[in-house]
Amino acid sequence: MLIIGGVVWAVYILFLNAVYWLGFSYEFASVIGIPFSWVLNYTLNTSLNFEQSFQLKRFASFAVVSGIGWLLYLITLFFLVEVAGVQFFAATILSIISKTVSNVIFQQAVTFGWLGEAPHSSDEPVPVSADYDWNAYYHGNLIQKWWKRRLANIVFDMVAAACGSRLQLSIITDLGCGSSPILMLIPSRIKRGLELSQEKVGFMRERDISSTYVQGRAEDTRFDSESSDVTLCIEVLEHHPKPHLLIAEIARITADGGTVIIATPDFATPLWNIVEVFYGLLMRKGYHGEHDTKFTESSVIALAYANGLAHQETRSILGADKIMRFKKIGTQT
Repeated sequence: MLIIGGVVWAVYILFLNAVYWLGFSYEFASVIGIPFSWVLNYTLNTSLNFEQSFQLKRFASFAVVSGIGWLLYLITLFFLVEVAGVQFFAATILSIISKTVSNVIFQQAVTFGWLGEAPHSSDEPVPVSADYDWNAYYHGNLIQKWWKRRLANIVFDMVAAACGSRLQLSIITDLGCGSSPILMLIPSRIKRGLELSQEKVGFMRERDISSTYVQGRAEDTRFDSESSDVTLCIEVLEHHPKPHLLIAEIARITADGGTVIIATPDFATPLWNIVEVFYGLLMRKGYHGEHDTKFTESSVIALAYANGLAHQETRSILGADKIMRFKKIGTQT
């Protein structure tokens, strides 16, 4: 999305100045440039097949954000050219910066519910929409997208390292997959995702034809024993009311010698506790307030070992979110 945004703005600046250099007034160039940028942005997004469900669902609020941003852009451009005497090309760039800043501010206002949606109380979890994980990966703010993509890359690296040349033939299972695109990124021929929410299952079935998505409970999957070469449990364990049952089910369906990858926040790290505070403030549509069990890396390793899963490695995101790889070796007594 950053690349698309950069391309749109670069072409927009060239278009704007071309109109101006042809002898038209800067006012005319600026106004005609707005629908041009909309068409260009829509065309690029559509051609690259980026999902727009989150934006369309809240179109009214984002229309307000966009309108305010463009109004500020035109006011800034007029002031820089007419009052400050700034050269037109430089003025367009400075105006774009002001518009971008205003968009960030007003999008946060939308997140808080100040534009068209009433905010929830701080102790009331906001219902998570079916497309939340998908949009967090593709359309979230810069920090959110970086975090989600970093997590997905680490998981992919661990899966690739565990499977090696057998990756395409390996059976990959993702328990509590939500609407995350992680399974889509793994080039295996047999991938299955299990999710409690039927809405999320339906959402992913429409977008990922390379995987099989089923509705069910992660602690009682109905999958055959030892039927999974790699089992994923990504940011699920801390949300489950009975994590010991979930770990036992993960061990049951994973083949002997198979791989288990578990990702969960490490609540023993000060950074995660800081992250969670800001997560709750800024991401009111997320999973904040749904952490049933606050795990540490050592407590996850101990629980896994009791179910026959030997710890292989741990990687992290800023030391706060731990991604752990295990190998199934058999039940410990």
